[in-house]
Amino acid sequence: MKLEVAVPEMRERVEAWLRAPDQGERVKDNRVRSVHRWNGLYIKRFKTAGLVQRIRSLLADRAAHEFRMLRALRERGIAAAEPVAWAREGAQTILFTREIAGAEVLRSRPWTRPLLRQLARFVRRLHDAGFRHDDLHVGNILVAGGELTLVDVHRAALVEELTRSERVESLAFVALSFYTLVSETDVLRFVREYGADPREVYVAFRSARERYYLDRQSRVRRTGSDFERVDGLILRRPTSAEEARRALSGPPLRVVKEDAGRRLWLTDPGTFVKEGSGDLWYNAFGLETRGIPTPRLLACSGDRVAGRWIEGAVPLWEHFKARGVSRDFLARLARLVRRMHVRGVYHRDLKANNLLVRDDEISVVDLDRVDFCREVSRAGRVWNLAQLNAAVGAPVTRTDRLRFLFAYAGRDRAVRMNWKVWAREIMEKTRARRHVWP
Repeated sequence: MKLEVAVPEMRERVEAWLRAPDQGERVKDNRVRSVHRWNGLYIKRFKTAGLVQRIRSLLADRAAHEFRMLRALRERGIAAAEPVAWAREGAQTILFTREIAGAEVLRSRPWTRPLLRQLARFVRRLHDAGFRHDDLHVGNILVAGGELTLVDVHRAALVEELTRSERVESLAFVALSFYTLVSETDVLRFVREYGADPREVYVAFRSARERYYLDRQSRVRRTGSDFERVDGLILRRPTSAEEARRALSGPPLRVVKEDAGRRLWLTDPGTFVKEGSGDLWYNAFGLETRGIPTPRLLACSGDRVAGRWIEGAVPLWEHFKARGVSRDFLARLARLVRRMHVRGVYHRDLKANNLLVRDDEISVVDLDRVDFCREVSRAGRVWNLAQLNAAVGAPVTRTDRLRFLFAYAGRDRAVRMNWKVWAREIMEKTRARRHVWP
């Protein structure tokens, strides 16, 4: 075994772990790598599943490369995880870094304007130092003591100077990793704080977002960090095969809906099973990936899926009838529908029964008829708006409906300036839907 230790006082710990691998808490495990936390260390082991990975490992040692990248960053005054050691035995390579006490993943922190400014300046320092990272996102940045620290740099390289397009693409990828957690204005603030042209970043952002959506959705059908295939089941970690079979095959506690070939029932108060669901498993994760709220699915087998039941949720119209209509809730509903359309989610049956509300939080359900695209067409938008308009009656007034339309338009000048045309088209489709209101 080849071993290089950069922190001599930690040699004994490194060697102790190598003698008995897989000690400690398993933080991550997929087909590419596993990560353990043990005795003040983070241990990342790069896997070599298959011939291609073995050859690649022999040509380029990922642990040694990340070890060198972390060292170089720290030498340039950039806060990064401290490299402790790296080891190699055959095709297997392992990286050891020091655990950062009290650190949290940036993505999990409350997002404030000062934090956005801090992140923008941090990314700018990385780029100015010639650091090109193909996987720079807020899941790879930690916060400890108010300072940002970079981890997971095995897909990074140091160059003499980043080109303008490399900076723009990297900035767009960082924005992609947190844009569902903040407002559009906050993303704009982040880009301007960095000092980039928002228009250039937006073009790169849209391309990166489309690639990201397709990549993330493809993972839903194979074993990886989030999902596992076991004996005909697809499980969402950490759901076990036993839990999944119990949910999918257990006797109904209560039947919620029963149509020909499509049933929905509860197996316990917090778990539902839906049958005849088509692409529901794939579509639900597609919505999650795009930041659209929908019930969390746990397991899939054939045309059955099991997921978390939203206890106490009611369809949209029932919510209006029970709680009345508030401007805040209308704006929230409009933003959700606009977000779906901008992010390429076209629900061909977006009626009131397929939007559930609990405590003013809205979830999209019945996803069998969802299509994904880069951005929903104008005709698709008008149809969805007409579906909702037709399905919701009193106490929603004409004024409420116009407020909803303007909230839906948001910053879209074309919609706001031509709202009468949009309203007329929506009403034509609404009448075709035989709306429920007089």
